[in-house]
Amino acid sequence: MNSVTQANKNKVKMTILSYVASGVTGAVGLLNWMAMRQLVLALLVHSPIDKWSWRAIDNFSFVFFGMVWLSIVFFCQYFYLKGGEKGRFRHRFSAVTGVQLLLLFVCQAVPASLNSQWNAATICSALVLGALGIALLYYGLRRSIHTNINRKEGSI
Repeated sequence: MNSVTQANKNKVKMTILSYVASGVTGAVGLLNWMAMRQLVLALLVHSPIDKWSWRAIDNFSFVFFGMVWLSIVFFCQYFYLKGGEKGRFRHRFSAVTGVQLLLLFVCQAVPASLNSQWNAATICSALVLGALGIALLYYGLRRSIHTNINRKEGSI
């Protein structure tokens, strides 16, 4: 009876933790959403697309990125919950957050390189986002990479 109670407590704890983590993912996702919109606008300025089409492209990309953001938040909540049941919550959260930070890095680096407006703040924030994203992604995928390498070595 005690093990059933403990299992239920762990499940409730992982459910709450997955909701909090998906909230963090959603908050970083909002930053990505706005950064991707700015990236689209920066790319439009340097593209041969007629300037009268820019507003429509901006509006449709904004709606599209919003739908992608919402579906990612819902998926991540499920992904984190199932990862918590398997003991992989930290790795999954780190991998998703690492990918999000790398996306923020790209969304900052591309417009800055197109406009040749690199200043110290842009360089520092882009480098910090890139390094943190790579570190989190490595931590999140580290166990999977080592597991796959060990499987290949064992089959030789």
